[in-house]
This record gives sequence, structure tokens and C-alpha cells, in this order.
Amino acid sequence: MDGEAELRPKSGGLDMVSPPPTAPHRVGNPEGAAPLPPGGDADEAGQTKHDAGFEYKAFLHAAALSGEEDREARTMALSTLQYMATSADNKRRMWEDVEGARAVFVAAAGLEEPQDEACRLAALGSLWSLAAEPTNRQAMWRDASTRQVVLLAAKSNKPEIRELALGVLWNLSPKAANAGFVWQNEAARAAILDAAKSPELEMQQARSFALAALQNMAEEPTNRPSMWQDELGARLALVEASKLSAPDYRELRGRAMGALTNLAVEPGNKESMWMDEYGARQALLEAANLAPDVDDKSRNAALTALWCLAMAQENRAPMWADAEVRSALSVASQWDTASSNGQLELPLAQGSQERLQRARERALGTLQHLSSATPNQKSMWEDLSIRNAILAAANLTRRNLRRLRVYGLGTLWNLSTCDENKVSMWQDAPEVRSAIIATLNDRLETPATEQDLRENAAAILWHLSTASSIRAALWADEEGARAILLATLAPANEEGDPTPSATAQTYALGAFRNLAEDGETCIAMWHQSAVRDAVKKAAASNDDFSVPPVKRALRLLCVWAYEPIVAADVYRDEGVTALLMKAAREEDREVGLVALRSFQALSTEATIKAEMWANAALREVLIDCSKRPDAKTGSSSSLNTLRNLTTDSGNLEGMWSHEPTRAALVEAALAPLDTDATTGWQLRSIALGALRNLAGCDANKASIWEDEAGARKASLEAASLSAAETPSQDASEAREHALALLRHLAVPHRTSSKEPPAPPAPPAAAAAEEGAAAEAEGVEGEAAPAPPPAPVPPPPEGKKEHQHPLWKGNQEVISALTAAAQLEVVHPSDRKARDHAIASLRHAV
Repeated sequence: MDGEAELRPKSGGLDMVSPPPTAPHRVGNPEGAAPLPPGGDADEAGQTKHDAGFEYKAFLHAAALSGEEDREARTMALSTLQYMATSADNKRRMWEDVEGARAVFVAAAGLEEPQDEACRLAALGSLWSLAAEPTNRQAMWRDASTRQVVLLAAKSNKPEIRELALGVLWNLSPKAANAGFVWQNEAARAAILDAAKSPELEMQQARSFALAALQNMAEEPTNRPSMWQDELGARLALVEASKLSAPDYRELRGRAMGALTNLAVEPGNKESMWMDEYGARQALLEAANLAPDVDDKSRNAALTALWCLAMAQENRAPMWADAEVRSALSVASQWDTASSNGQLELPLAQGSQERLQRARERALGTLQHLSSATPNQKSMWEDLSIRNAILAAANLTRRNLRRLRVYGLGTLWNLSTCDENKVSMWQDAPEVRSAIIATLNDRLETPATEQDLRENAAAILWHLSTASSIRAALWADEEGARAILLATLAPANEEGDPTPSATAQTYALGAFRNLAEDGETCIAMWHQSAVRDAVKKAAASNDDFSVPPVKRALRLLCVWAYEPIVAADVYRDEGVTALLMKAAREEDREVGLVALRSFQALSTEATIKAEMWANAALREVLIDCSKRPDAKTGSSSSLNTLRNLTTDSGNLEGMWSHEPTRAALVEAALAPLDTDATTGWQLRSIALGALRNLAGCDANKASIWEDEAGARKASLEAASLSAAETPSQDASEAREHALALLRHLAVPHRTSSKEPPAPPAPPAAAAAEEGAAAEAEGVEGEAAPAPPPAPVPPPPEGKKEHQHPLWKGNQEVISALTAAAQLEVVHPSDRKARDHAIASLRHAV
């Protein structure tokens, strides 16, 4: 831990925020089908079915007549067949009647003589009806004769004929049928675009049908890039129609706006559509700012398109900076059917309630996306109109508005990531607290929605908990913040509460971990059994320690381990110690490191050093983990823990005589330097610090010196370093520890109280840092006072036995000590190394 509050990572891939679902891909008729053509509704009586017997056959016969004198009979027969084609029971049968109805309709639809116009209209109307049947659409488009006569009619200069042909194309163009094929067909595309751009009054119906076909084709993902890139074709037609503001053009505008919305779903179109300042952007903003009940279809489609455009990260900052965007979202997001909670009071037209609710949903979804952009967050919170809309949505309790509530809480989540908002959100806006607390008592019909709400609430608290000035207040809010965090960690119960999601638990544990940065809160959290037990259960909830809530719970246990006042209790909690030992062996680097740093922190507590060394299982874990090749995977933390345990005098003899511990320390003291000198010197420094402490025990001294290939070799290599050969602070400290070890060996055992004492174990970390939550490196060791200057020996009082250094006569040691006594101070430890060398030489004189 680095001592700083943890921030929830933002990913946005979505960034690591709570995004709303993708906006609807299509606006318009549910199936994208055109309305029924002229001819009225079919009777439900059996005589409308084509298998009604001789009548149907008689009509087919008459419709197939071609003589001049038969034109009236043919027209009446085709009109009757058109009427029969409106029946749902007849559509598929008549299309599959290849030699009968289909042949008659196709032949008549291709008639171009003026006197045959009535027959042609009836035939095209019949094909329109048959195309309304979803099962007919693909077959009708693939039938070359049908496609040919329809495309021919779509180019007619007769508005009535053109309308019916475009109605057929509209029905054939839904995504599930032929959207891609119709757009890719050059003749069909040209006919539809020509009609969609027509300004002529008599062509308005045909234009409406063409725009509806474009709306359907824009629902097909493969069409969207090329449709938007068709600047003088589809784009021009849709943008111009979307700008029509006269009441008579409301239908045209709605369909064009729906098509633009579908194009806005395409990721590759989003930035370009927003950048089209006087085209698509202008049309969308004009429609989005329409007053309610003026043209709700166009308004909702425009708000949906803005939602889609806001999904593009690069659009979010410029969109929020646009005053027209803010105005549209402010009005739409504040509507409420009950006109409560400070919402705008709007007169409602018949049937407008549902449309206004959809507009509000789209506005709030857009705000949630915009709030994920860091440049927007401060100003969004400061915009009181937007703030009130968000807070009102977050506090909605009506079940039919739960989606709005999710968006409101999601937006608060994003805004809470801004450091400048956090204190104000908790202290100045009680609605934030009330929205969070409300999720505690929810009993929603859809468990997934409840989980979303609980996750959002926990995420907001996680972010707010990073503000140091309100941590104490958050913890003190026993019925609010603390209650929701605890409830998020609770398992399912008999009252019907679902088991919280792993994501929600991770957020809650992150909040607790941040609150524990406050020392008094950290202590109080440990002593509150509900919190302590919930964290322990979360840490033990899965054998896979890489699961996010398990990993997060381990980090909180680590924070407690760093707190000196509760450290002994943490270690003596068998459940916690067992979990940490298990986690320490994990291959996951982060998990293992957290556990081992916890033990390193615990090992600075004087009252449990003996207990920790006496724990055989813990000894085994520390020894095994000390042999990991990379110091960043826990080997340095394991060695530091062992070194800290060597500062307890009661452990010294046992630790050196314990062969696995001795071997681990010696191996680290001789860590290789050829592949990674930085790591090598770090491990050598830690291990030599431990060996130095062990050498302070008289019972160990001779054995340490006699370990010629181990402890002696390691200490001599480090002690012999010259100033030029000392590449780092770790190397300098390793030399200091080696020289201190030799100083210990200069006095094999104490024979007089007047004899200068051996220097105490050196400090491995400043006293003020003991127990600190320094996650980057952890506690490097335990502090100890600086050694006092050695006193001058008193004059001898009679004959006294003189002790010789264990290394007496060893020229390599004497050379190392002599050189070290003349060291120039480069690193802080160089002065101490020089003092140890001089003191050692004095003992030899």
C-alpha cells in the first residue's frame, strides 16, 4: 500500500464507469413495416380467403384478361384481389400461388399504358399487402420479375404509382428481411434517394415512404457506414428532411430523424456526425430542443441520437460544452409525471406521458455518458439544474421508473470520481445520501436491477471515501454509509435479499479499505465485529484469491496489520493468520505480495515476535517465499519479516540453529548479481542485516564465522566493496551490515560488564514508519536507536584475559576493515560502515 486512498480504476472502455445500455437501434414501427395500402381492412369471413372456391378462380381468370374490351372486368377483378390480399390469412397463400395471384399481380404491375393505370395501382397495392407478411419479404425481393416491376414503378412520374412502389420497397426493407440487399441495389437505392430528396408537394407521400425505407435500411449495421458516407445521397436526404419544422412535415421529420438515430449507433459514425456542425448536429439539436407535445417522435429520436453520440469518448467533452445540448438535456431530464421533487410542471397532452418518460430516460442516459468524461465532471455537478435532475432521478422509488434511477445513480457514481466534487456531494447534497440509503431497503421485482442499484451506491461510497476530510463522517454515518457497505457484504437472507454481486462487494470493500486510512477509524473498524467478520468472510469466500472481492478483503486485512494498536490482535486471530499464510503461497503476484507484506508489518510489533517465530507453519511459508526469484513477488518481504524477527533477542539462537532459516538467509546473502544486480543487492542487504543481528548472540558467533562458504563468504564479499564498486544504496547498506557483523565477531563473548557492548541491530526503517501503510515497499524492518559511541576501556585492574577476534589473522578481513576505515561518505550508510570498521580494528589491537 502506498498510503494513499484507492481510486476505483476508470477504464471507460468504457472507462471503469457504470454505462447505460446502448440506445435503441431503430425508431419507428416495431417491425419496420409500412401500413396497409388502400383497400381497407379485410373481412374475417371465409370468403376473403383465396381458397374460397370458384370465386377466387374467377377473379384470377378475369384479372389475367388482356383485351381492350376486358379492361373493366380486369380492373374490378384486380381490385377485388387487392382487397383479398389485405387479409393476413391470404398473404402467404397468394404469394405462393405462383401461376395464379403472383403472375397476375406482377403482370399488371408492369403495365405502363395510361389506360391501364387503375389495374397497375391495384396490382402494386396487392404486392404492398403481400410484402407486409414477414415470411414473404425475402422471397419477393429475390424474385427478379417482382423486383423489376416494383423498381420500374418506383421511377414513375405518376405520384400515385410511385407511392405504391415505394410502399412495397418500404415493406421489403426491414433489417430482418432485405435491408442490406435493397441498399446495395443501385436501382433501388437511386429510386429511394430520389424520392427522399424530392421537395415537390405532390411527392410528399412518396418521400415519406422513401424516408421510412431509409430508416429501415439504417437499422442494418453493414449499411450504416456507407449510408453516412454517402454525403450527397442518403446523408443529404436525411439531414434536409430532419430540418423540416412545419407541422405538415412532422411525419417526414420523424422518419428522417429515426434514420439518423440508427446511423448514430454505428461507432465509426459517431464522431463524424457530431462534427457535422451545420448538418446532422444542427438537425439533432433543433429537434432535441423542441417543446414537449410539439413533435415528440422527432424529439425522442434526436435525444436518442445524442445518447448514441455521447457513447463516443471523443464526443463527450465538446457535447457538454455545447449550450444547446445542455439545454435539451436539462429540460428533458427534469420531467416527472407527479411534478414532485422540484420537477418541471408541464401540461400533458393525451398519450404524451409515456413519450415524456422516454425523453427523460434518454436525457439521463446521455448525462451518464457525458459524466464519465473528466473535463465535464466538476461543471456538471456545479450546474444546479442538471444536478437537481440527477438527484431527483437517483431518488425515484416508483418501480416503473427504476431504469431512470439506475441512470441517476450511475451519473452520481461518475461525478464522485472527481476530487473537487467529493466533499460537496456528501456535505452539501443530502439527496446523495438519501439515494444511497434507499438502495438498502429496495425490494425490486428484477433482482438484476437491485444489484445495479446496490453496485452504484457502493461505487459512489468507494469514490467518496478517497476524500480524507470526510472519511470520519462516512464511518460515523452508522445508519447510512456504514449500513449500506455492510449490507453489500451480507449473504442472502430469509427476507428475500439476494446475495450481493461480486462487483458490489468489491466496491464496498474498497470503501472500507479507504476509510481505514484514517487511523482512529481503522482501529474502530477492527473492533467492530460486524465489519471484521464480514471482511474475514469475504476473504475466505473463494479458494481463488484472484477473485476481486477476495483480493480486496485481503488488502483490508493488510491495512489492519499495519496498524500498531491492533497488529497483535490481527496476528492472534487464527482465521486471519491462516488466510494470510494461504494467500502468501499464491502465484498471483499481487495476492502473495499483500499477504507477505502483512506479515512484514506484523513482525514489527514487539509483543508477537516470539509467537511469530514459534509458528512453524509461518516459518515454512516465509522460508519458501524467500526463495522466489523476483524480489517484487515477495522474496524481499519474506526476508524482511525474518530480519524483523531477529530483533527479538529470544529468537536469535533458535533462528541460527534452524537449518532451513539459516540456509535461506545465506542463500539470499549470496544472491547472484550477474543477471539482475539491483535485485541481487536488495536481497543481500536484507539477508546480511538479519545475519548481522544473529551475530549479536554470543552462542551464534563461532558458528557464523565457521560457516566459511556461507555467512563468512557473504560478509567478506560485501565488506570488501570499495566506494567505486558500490552501485546503489542497497549495496552500501549490505557493506554496512557485513562490517557490523565482523564487529560482532571481534568480541566472541562478553567477559566483563565494562567491555564495550556490541552494536545493536541497525534500523531498517525509521521509527515513524513502523506500521505505516506504505504499499510500494512495505516495512523494511524495525527501528532501533543509533549505537552509542564505544567508551574508552578503563586501565587494567590486574591480569585479565584478552579476547581475540574470531577473524584474527585473516588477512582478507583485515584488508576489508582497513579499506572501509578510510571510506569516503557517498551514501548515508557509508559513515556507519566506516565506524564499524574502525571499531573492529580497535578490538584487534
